[in-house]
Amino acid sequence: MTFVRSKCDQIRSKSLNPRSDLVLLPIVDVECRSVAVVNHRDMTALPGTQECPHLRYPGSLGSHLRDQFGMTKMTVGQSPAWETASVRVTAFQKAPIDLHGLSWWKFMTGSDPESTNIRVGAGQLQESGTVEGTNVALSVLPNRIDWTISPKDDAEKGGFGSLGDFAAASHSVSAMIAKWLPQAPALNRLAFGAQLVVPANDQVAAMRIVSGMLDFIKIDWTGLRDFTFQANRPKSTAILPDMEPFNRVVKFQAIVRKRVLATFGTEPPPPIATTSEQNAAYCELDFSTAVPTNPQAELPRENLEKLLNALVESAKDAVLKGDWL
Repeated sequence: MTFVRSKCDQIRSKSLNPRSDLVLLPIVDVECRSVAVVNHRDMTALPGTQECPHLRYPGSLGSHLRDQFGMTKMTVGQSPAWETASVRVTAFQKAPIDLHGLSWWKFMTGSDPESTNIRVGAGQLQESGTVEGTNVALSVLPNRIDWTISPKDDAEKGGFGSLGDFAAASHSVSAMIAKWLPQAPALNRLAFGAQLVVPANDQVAAMRIVSGMLDFIKIDWTGLRDFTFQANRPKSTAILPDMEPFNRVVKFQAIVRKRVLATFGTEPPPPIATTSEQNAAYCELDFSTAVPTNPQAELPRENLEKLLNALVESAKDAVLKGDWL
């Protein structure tokens, strides 16, 4: 690949050896609005980059370049006011579990679920209910267990429901799951996920928010539709140094949700439905420990809560500090 020449004279182009195993990183010249892609292993071969005053580096990439090459600290763009649409914790068990007499939902909430659907032969269980104004759902499959917390849908208010501030919501959920982990079966993976939104007046406004998060991508955003950006920058953890780096998948897109307000008519011709559209910038997080190479491997039970907290803190940094690239 080739380092894209910027209008800034202090940045020079250099051909990079095109090898498939090299990790490519984006660099942005904010003043000149040009994008370059360079290989971080070959960065020292690019003369003049340390003196360029116009570069702005997003997230952990900026920290990496500053630490490795002594570049001046740059500011990361202010993150929009994301609202928490849902939070999920997933535990992957080594083997199917016996569903008879399983009472995790009641143990966690102190009450019986409002809905229970169990298929013992298939090893599937779904339980859900409302707890303190939020929906709590438990899903058990032969290979995974999902705890999902989401706001109660208010048909009268409409709009996107919210659990509130992401830092507070993720802390509450992780504290709740920490209570359950001692009862969990033998696990070989853990994951923390969230769906975040910024409501917008229309799709153009939603796309404008997304483009602001991805200002290092040089494209014409005007009239763009059906755009999705997804990246995964794995990160090691000191909790289990021998473990493969855990995944940090972040996805951005503009979404539209249609809500049926009313339906008129029951006889032919077909009934007429009145709908409303709700637009938002959307961010989805999926942070997880790596898939074990040994299917019989087991996460140390004494480290489960520490691993979960590490995933949660990394997700917070991605949302609140822009540390995801």
